[in-house]
Amino acid sequence: MNISWTSRKLFNSGVVDNASGQIVFNIHTPFSLGPRVTTIADARGQVMAEYKHRLGYDTVTYQGQTHLVSDSLPKDGFLSTSRSLHAPNGKTYVWKETTGGGSKLVDQQTDATVVETHTANLGIFSARHNVGIEADAAIVPYLDLFVLSFLICERGRRARRVAASSATAS
Repeated sequence: MNISWTSRKLFNSGVVDNASGQIVFNIHTPFSLGPRVTTIADARGQVMAEYKHRLGYDTVTYQGQTHLVSDSLPKDGFLSTSRSLHAPNGKTYVWKETTGGGSKLVDQQTDATVVETHTANLGIFSARHNVGIEADAAIVPYLDLFVLSFLICERGRRARRVAASSATAS
């Protein structure tokens, strides 16, 4: 299944099924001076998941259970950019960053890629498109969980990129 964001704003966008053009999820992060809360809702508006970004610790609520992000999506090591995810199907998957700013989700046991992300393209050398995800059919029942975990990993990647550019500017 291929899905893509309807906006260049990753945390405030609809997500559509490329084959049908139908909205699959709506992602909303209202402005806040306090903790930021990202909500993922299905096409009917039912909240599927929440991600709260707070200074010091982040939490995620999925299927009515709230956990620290560090517990539900742990890093593979202190300096690691990879994060592990234990899915409801009993398998463990690992988000890995790829060259060019994308990422992929691999089955930890088989090393098979089950999700591949594509960064937004301005359309200078190829067709313009927003962020997209190619998901293996086997993980579609948990697509909300994988979109949630992608958002968390992408937020971390963007924060590292900003920190690195700030460090080189100093």
